[in-house]
Amino acid sequence: MKQRFEVLDTFRGFFSFLVALFHLANLNNSFLVQNMFVKNAYLFVDFFFVLSGFVIAYNYEAIIVSAKDLLNFFNKRFFRLFPLHLAVLLIFLVYVIGRNSFGHPFTEMQWHEYSKETFFTTLFFVNSIKFPGIDYLSWNTVSWSISAEAISYCVFGILMIVLSNYKKLKLLFYVCIVILSYTALKFLNGDFYLFQTFQNGFLRGLVGFFTGCISFKIYMKIKDYKLSFNFASLLETGFLLVAVSAVCLGKYLSGYGFIYEIVFMGTLLIFAFERGALSKFFLSIPILKKLGKISYSIYLNQIIVLILFDIAFKKFSRANQFIDTGLVCAISVVLFLVSWWTYKNIERRFMRGIKKATKSS
Repeated sequence: MKQRFEVLDTFRGFFSFLVALFHLANLNNSFLVQNMFVKNAYLFVDFFFVLSGFVIAYNYEAIIVSAKDLLNFFNKRFFRLFPLHLAVLLIFLVYVIGRNSFGHPFTEMQWHEYSKETFFTTLFFVNSIKFPGIDYLSWNTVSWSISAEAISYCVFGILMIVLSNYKKLKLLFYVCIVILSYTALKFLNGDFYLFQTFQNGFLRGLVGFFTGCISFKIYMKIKDYKLSFNFASLLETGFLLVAVSAVCLGKYLSGYGFIYEIVFMGTLLIFAFERGALSKFFLSIPILKKLGKISYSIYLNQIIVLILFDIAFKKFSRANQFIDTGLVCAISVVLFLVSWWTYKNIERRFMRGIKKATKSS
């Protein structure tokens, strides 16, 4: 039976929430968001990529050996990503049409963001590819990373078929994809700055995803190593401190983006064992487990929830610490509740459907 990496799930949930606070930092002066950790929380998107590569390789590397397996993999991944993605995108469409209809038209720059072209690039998961004339993040801005994720799934699935008879070459290909993707960023964008979004952010996704696949290979080599509780606790504390410090120093280190893939890979590998004091502590907090469950909903819902709070931000934000902190707490609660609802009524519903379809096929 496949292992469920519950501690890593709690990280995914908490970090999704931190990314939402990062977007809130531009609108609010509360000490909760105006600090170096939250201001650089966009870096955790790369943790998501690394974690995704690790989990996908762990669950699928050995079982995608035929066209039918590949189709099942694509079906599962599509129905995992698309239903909520579509629902939120349609909410944005209603928002754009409604705002224009009720006398609050967008500026010319904003219309570039909400164009027909960018609607379809977003809809079809290609908005992490740089298209001519598109110079903005558009619609549900965070969905660029879902595009990068979907493209990584496609590359991974096809690679598994191609290498189905050459299992020993998989690690080599993972490394090659990381190097080639990182090099392609230099060729296309003129530098090695990893943290791209619509400017070919799919390459950023490939770097992180296949770093995660490499992590899986390392984990399979070391997973039977018996870490003592004290030693595991020491390693967990050390790697988490390094990861937090690296994020806080994002202003200075982000130009060397691959540092974060290495730091996140090390952190992931240590916490995958779930044998230290911090692992036990994180697993003992119910809210962290819930955040882990609804992390995808938190991530996709954050921008539309921020837009809904736009009037409150314009009226009250930056007034004083008490009001600003209250707004942060309020939006956090609303985001959690909305995301819990979409998880139960959209995500879980389609996940159950795809499980039934897979069993019957």
